[in-house]
Amino acid sequence: MTKIAYRLLLGLILHAFVSFPLYAQKFVNAKDFGVVTNNEQIDNSVAFKMILLYAQKNNIHIIKIPEGVFYISKGFNLPNDITIEGAGINKTVIRVIKNLPARTDEYSQTAVFTGMHAYSLADSSSTRNIVIRNLTIDLQKDSAEFDLSRFSMLGGIRLINPINCIVDSIKIINPPKFGIGLFATKDGKLCTDNTIKNCTVIMQDNWYLQLSPEIIPRSNESCIGIEL
Repeated sequence: MTKIAYRLLLGLILHAFVSFPLYAQKFVNAKDFGVVTNNEQIDNSVAFKMILLYAQKNNIHIIKIPEGVFYISKGFNLPNDITIEGAGINKTVIRVIKNLPARTDEYSQTAVFTGMHAYSLADSSSTRNIVIRNLTIDLQKDSAEFDLSRFSMLGGIRLINPINCIVDSIKIINPPKFGIGLFATKDGKLCTDNTIKNCTVIMQDNWYLQLSPEIIPRSNESCIGIEL
């Protein structure tokens, strides 16, 4: 083979390497983006949002979160076709910080994980191919830290109009209103082909319903661990 032919062949191989998704980055690890473990003074919310943006921009569909406790103050809106994978129940823990900011919006203060295209019961878009597995979500570290006057995050996972979504091996501790909720809105897509398995929700008695003074209307509402 001549040098010219060799260089042409090498160029074609390199072009194929960078062009075909087979050789693309398969996942992103949260530890490479400055997240801090086991430090309740550090809010990892911004770091996790940067990870999601990076994954979207680079067409990466798996985000791995290593072992440790990660403190946050806001929830995350997941794009379709994404997998959030921890190291295991009680190994990877997403825990809200003390003194959560007062609830001001539905987009980031409803659940720790929800969909980006459908995050509200008023949305009609669908949430597709989202997988959340192998982690613990701790909404309140203990009841003494739950400030009723500054009530914020409602629950752990809420997927609106979900299709082909999976919630697997998740433990949710002390959600004020719901642990896991999969909902089909009246004008939205059907809630179809979803899987919830190996999940545990531990709830205190009706914190959400006992708030005083009331800051959110609660007529005919309830607190539910897993709601479909």
